[in-house]
Amino acid sequence: MRHIARYKTDVAHPDYSTTVPHACGDYRVQDVGSANPRFIRLTMGTLPSNKEARNRAAIPVAAIFQPMASLRPDEDVVPLVDLGEHGPVRCTRCHGYMNPFCRFVENGSQWLCNLCNHSNETREDYFNHLDMRGIRVDKLERPELCKGTVEYVATPTYIARPPQHPAFLFVVDVSQKARKGGLLRQFIQTMQQVVGVVPPETRLGVITYDAQVHFHVLTKEDQQLHR
Repeated sequence: MRHIARYKTDVAHPDYSTTVPHACGDYRVQDVGSANPRFIRLTMGTLPSNKEARNRAAIPVAAIFQPMASLRPDEDVVPLVDLGEHGPVRCTRCHGYMNPFCRFVENGSQWLCNLCNHSNETREDYFNHLDMRGIRVDKLERPELCKGTVEYVATPTYIARPPQHPAFLFVVDVSQKARKGGLLRQFIQTMQQVVGVVPPETRLGVITYDAQVHFHVLTKEDQQLHR
């Protein structure tokens, strides 16, 4: 029987690994406050604890984001958060979003941004009391307060322009090596399939390159894709 590693974000548990699983491994994630490594992964598994160690290591840190990554069938789907017409709760200084690491104070009437430490007033429609530990009583009922990854329903203020039709740009290697290897033929076959399934209003573009970059104008009268 194949072993499947279990990883619980941000919590030490004897049945779960505390080390971020390998990107190519088979693992099951339980989101309890930090993002699933399928969605965001750092290039370093351990970060320097102070400035001196960081300068001595001289290793750059980067993050790989894949917001639409596929989940295992036995992993929870990303929760959808709808906060009504007011939209997501954000810091008034740095515009960071409410997350599990923000801290509520003054019996819930204020909250501290974990990114810039700015004190924000809790808006009326989002207010709730704190328990004896200083934790919101509805923490586990609000995904944005207990999950590392959520999706928000965007309000009209987030839309700078009306929703646009989907657009896809394909960049294809047409060098002699790619042609001999069958890459170009495979691309043409794939494009024929794509044209048949995408919505009619979809915009498609193609750029090919070898020693030079080639741009192509595709119109309704152009039948080359169907040959």
